[in-house]
Amino acid sequence: MKKKKTVWKSLAFRNLVNKPARSIALTVLAVFLSFSVFGGTIMVTSLRNGLDSLQNRLGADIMVVPYEAATKSDLENIMTPFWDILTSFLKRND
Repeated sequence: MKKKKTVWKSLAFRNLVNKPARSIALTVLAVFLSFSVFGGTIMVTSLRNGLDSLQNRLGADIMVVPYEAATKSDLENIMTPFWDILTSFLKRND
């Protein structure tokens, strides 16, 4: 008994050969969409890692001041010597 040739393989090959413009367009579209999905996944993963890092460092932004510094003017008086030292240090290093 003779084996029948698979019709599907020859049909797909003939379709690729007979319509090259469509085949190239579909290939380019598939590559573009694959790149978009891959790039989007990388971007979402990076943003998620950045947000996790930011959340872990969130407590570092708390400034502890003495209890006596109840108003903004008291806080400015406490911070003024620090700013004076910082600005004089930066001027010397310029």
